Amino acid sequence: MQWSLSQVELEYYRYENNLLMAQESPEDSLDELRRSFDVFFSRIRIVKSGDAYSSIHDEPQIAEALNSVSTYLESAARLMDGDDQTLVAALPTLLSNARALHAQLRAISLRGIMVSAARSDQQREDISHTLLRLAAGTLFLIFALTALLLWLIHLTRLNARREQQLKRSSQQTEAIVATSLDAVIVANRCGQIIEFNGAAEQIFGYARAEAIGQPMQELIIPDDLRARHKGAMERYLRTGEKRFLGAGRIRLRAKRKSGAVFPVEVSVSSVLAGKDEIFVSYIRDITKSLEHEEALQRARDDALVGERAKTQFLAVMSHEMRTPLNGLLGTLELMDDTALTPQQRKYLDTMRVSGRLLLHHVNDVLQISRSDSGTETLSEAPFDIDTTVAEIVESQRALAHRNGNIIRTERIGALPRAVSGDERKLRQILLNLVGNAVKFTTDGTITIEIERVGQIRGAAMIEFRVIDSGIGIAEADLTRIFDDFVTLDTTYGRRAEGTGLGLGIARRYAEAMGGEIGVESEEGEGCAFWLRVPLTEVTKAAATEPAQVPVPRVAAKPLDILIVEDNEINRFVLRELLHKMGHRVDEAHNGRDGVNKAASRHYDVIFMDVSMPQMDGFEATHAIRSGNGPSHATRIVAVTAHALPTEVALFEAAGMNDWVIKPVSRQKLQALFGAPPTATARKATGAAPRTLDHDALQELRDSLPEGSFAKLLRGFMEETDAAIAALPDRVSASETPEVVSLIHQTAGACGTFGAERLRKALSGIETRCKAGETVEIDGKLSPIWNETREALQPQL
Repeated sequence: MQWSLSQVELEYYRYENNLLMAQESPEDSLDELRRSFDVFFSRIRIVKSGDAYSSIHDEPQIAEALNSVSTYLESAARLMDGDDQTLVAALPTLLSNARALHAQLRAISLRGIMVSAARSDQQREDISHTLLRLAAGTLFLIFALTALLLWLIHLTRLNARREQQLKRSSQQTEAIVATSLDAVIVANRCGQIIEFNGAAEQIFGYARAEAIGQPMQELIIPDDLRARHKGAMERYLRTGEKRFLGAGRIRLRAKRKSGAVFPVEVSVSSVLAGKDEIFVSYIRDITKSLEHEEALQRARDDALVGERAKTQFLAVMSHEMRTPLNGLLGTLELMDDTALTPQQRKYLDTMRVSGRLLLHHVNDVLQISRSDSGTETLSEAPFDIDTTVAEIVESQRALAHRNGNIIRTERIGALPRAVSGDERKLRQILLNLVGNAVKFTTDGTITIEIERVGQIRGAAMIEFRVIDSGIGIAEADLTRIFDDFVTLDTTYGRRAEGTGLGLGIARRYAEAMGGEIGVESEEGEGCAFWLRVPLTEVTKAAATEPAQVPVPRVAAKPLDILIVEDNEINRFVLRELLHKMGHRVDEAHNGRDGVNKAASRHYDVIFMDVSMPQMDGFEATHAIRSGNGPSHATRIVAVTAHALPTEVALFEAAGMNDWVIKPVSRQKLQALFGAPPTATARKATGAAPRTLDHDALQELRDSLPEGSFAKLLRGFMEETDAAIAALPDRVSASETPEVVSLIHQTAGACGTFGAERLRKALSGIETRCKAGETVEIDGKLSPIWNETREALQPQL
């Protein structure tokens, strides 16, 4: 473009030169003039309209110059294309006008060259920048490629390490599988075995080569389980439902090569191996384990039988021994009021001390048997801590002074005065600890410290510490001091007599109350026994008042009494007993009828049977208490065949004030109403039940109108015949509640008619059912009833 612009001015000079020559010799120069004009005209046309020159068209000076030159050339072109004479005549004007264009042409050439040069510079600069960016991009690409290369090297090394790890892991897994004591069997989705380790060879008797490729269900699964296994696999493959997969170890049966079936523990899991799913089974032969378990179970059962026998023996013997001991001590008290010689009184004192000590030992053994049998329950009532401790201190003060001891109490920190808990058990624990401290301390100090040491489940944790300055306990004996029947062979054992059960009972009581007991001591330096028990804080007013205001015993005067009982015989017997005692009696045949009668008039006492159809005794009592009838505050006595501790709590929760166990006798009613019993007390409950209680039967006969006894007895025998025949082989409170109700009614009737052995058996079944057990009767009651029926026949 620069060359073309410079040629514009050159072509102009040629054209101007030809104009001069044409004026001097027109004949020879006109053709040359026209040719130079055409070249000049073409050059201007290219500069003005060519795309290559578009960059200089925006320059105002060049655009104006091009327009002027183009105007001149357009006018000159008409002359150039005309005749020679006209052209010769116009030559002076063309030359003059051409010379006037010299400045414009000069401007076009110079300005165009400048613009072209600037554009070239810009292009070079752009190319330079492009080259720089290209160089930077190239460097970045080289860096990225280098980094990628390094990363690929790293990945290659990492993959190599992983491959080595996988190889080692695979080798370890193979070694583990090969040396595993459990059989490891791997099968594919079709059930074919693809791995069979050494333990599997030993357990099932197949060589690995024999097992590989064989269907697992045909090889190791017993015939009676194959269909079940096949169905489970088809269900899993079809629906994905898992029952055995991932369920941990389950017990099944498996089959050896010999065909023998044996118990195994199996754990099955599934693993994806590429796109295929495989199943891994871990199988353990538990034949010997089950034999050991059965042996342990038998040993445990034998131990439990022995323990129960021991506990029962202790309980029976304690009861049987306590009865004559109480009679013996009572007789000694009576003898003390008679005229005795000094020697006889000395003998009497010795007998009394020995008798009381023996009774104390018997009571300790009885208490241990109760605790171990699980019949010991906790009571919950408000009491004052300071009052309880003060009474204990006062009871031991005389003996402490006799041994030259000072006994005192210290409260540490803020303590709740009023708490709720089992005061009787707390009192016995503290009395035992303080009593021991008094016995084994001489001319010393005994301190009872009380401190609150924390909070647990909304209750205050109270610590009682009994600290003495006595003889102390050897370190070797600290771990066994709370065991049963432990009496130390050192000075501790020679200072006082005892069974060694006191601290064992204290430990049991502390644990039953949710606390703990312990001791710190050094021989010759005294002891510090501590007891921590949780006690619920209550207001002072609640502690000073009784936990439940007892309903006063009814005076021995004619009363209006309502009997709510669904059994006609029991209702008749109770009514006749009350009539003979001079009371007025109304009857209700079920709980709903009883609620209606209690709402219609006032009764002094309501006897409420616990188990009745339509509405039981609990519901009826709740309905009476929650209503506004005349008897809503009447004393209600629960009548039941037997009363477990949990049931007594239910009686109280329902609003019942008292309870009486069937058979209801005149003595029980007199004791209930506060009158002195007229008959001898019943025999100890620990004795084996007799088939027939003739005393109770005779008492019933004496209580009924003449002629009624035989009729009622026949009705009882007929009802019991039907009840025993209707009992199924298995009884459960959740599955057959109507049968449990029938058992309860029959037990109550048996108690009324002195069928003691059958009543005991029925009550035992009812108790186990209420505890959630399913009891197997299986005809065990029929022989007892047949024997009872034969014993009752002579009474008709």
